[in-house]
Amino acid sequence: MAATQAKPALWQVAGDLIVKAMDWPEAKEIAERLNRMIPQEITCDEEALAKQAESQQPPPDPIQEAMGRLAMASEEAKINKDETAAMLNAAKAEQIAVATELAPVKLELDAEKAAHTHKHQDKSLLLNAAKTATDAEYCAAQPQQPQF
Repeated sequence: MAATQAKPALWQVAGDLIVKAMDWPEAKEIAERLNRMIPQEITCDEEALAKQAESQQPPPDPIQEAMGRLAMASEEAKINKDETAAMLNAAKAEQIAVATELAPVKLELDAEKAAHTHKHQDKSLLLNAAKTATDAEYCAAQPQQPQF
């Protein structure tokens, strides 16, 4: 007790231990109460403090967090770009495949169209020729009237 009278600040760092060592009724309960009032850095052993320091990570740097989010967004955009390019290439390949598959059908349709057009033109020529011949016969059969 003489030490605490000489150094009253000792109560602030070891008061719980001093009371615990006394032979008083309920000294243990008083010591526990005092222990709760003393800062944890003083009452803990060094191993507990080291574990606590390891578990308490410093707050993350906002700039580092922003850089991390930016890097993630950039990577995600690259992935999306690659996926879009792959989809575009697949669509182009499918378009080429369909065009290749339809090419013979188109050629056949074009040939039929040309043949039909020639038949129609031939019929039109025959009809025009027949009409001209008929007109000529009609004119020849009509008496000529003198023109003055």
